[in-house]
Amino acid sequence: MPYNSFEEMPIWQKSMDLAVEIYDMTETLPRKEDYGLTSQIRRSALSVPGNIAEGFGRKHTKDKLNFCGQVGWSPALPAVGGEECRPCNDITISRKPQPCLSRLNGMGGQLHYDARGSLAETKSHLIYGHRVGYFPKNRYDGAVSMLEDVWKQLNSLINSLAQKIK
Repeated sequence: MPYNSFEEMPIWQKSMDLAVEIYDMTETLPRKEDYGLTSQIRRSALSVPGNIAEGFGRKHTKDKLNFCGQVGWSPALPAVGGEECRPCNDITISRKPQPCLSRLNGMGGQLHYDARGSLAETKSHLIYGHRVGYFPKNRYDGAVSMLEDVWKQLNSLINSLAQKIK
């Protein structure tokens, strides 16, 4: 479905809702975390809708993929096999080795600050915050559920864009 603005995209809306939830969850963190967990988790969470919006503004499908993430990787999948990408020395991990996205889009550099990477970083920070007792179970579970929903939608978007460049 074509969208006139990134704000119309359900994936952007849900990822923005997640960023707002993370902001709310970190409002009560100790002051000593202002430059640690609070700053890091807020930045990573806000990078997700930001990268989706930036990808929306790109003209070419290959550029859009750059902001969504590498094809075929999931933190839930075991690290089985991988293919080294010569231009960027990145390792792609999936059930079946996938080509590195930089090969697909013709860009030599390693991909940085993509939405899926930021989402994985946010989950890592959530896990840490919960383990050290900053986030109560009900808030943690709710945020992880939101994050997993965004993850699924983001993977669908990535797969859809990847099919367009094949």
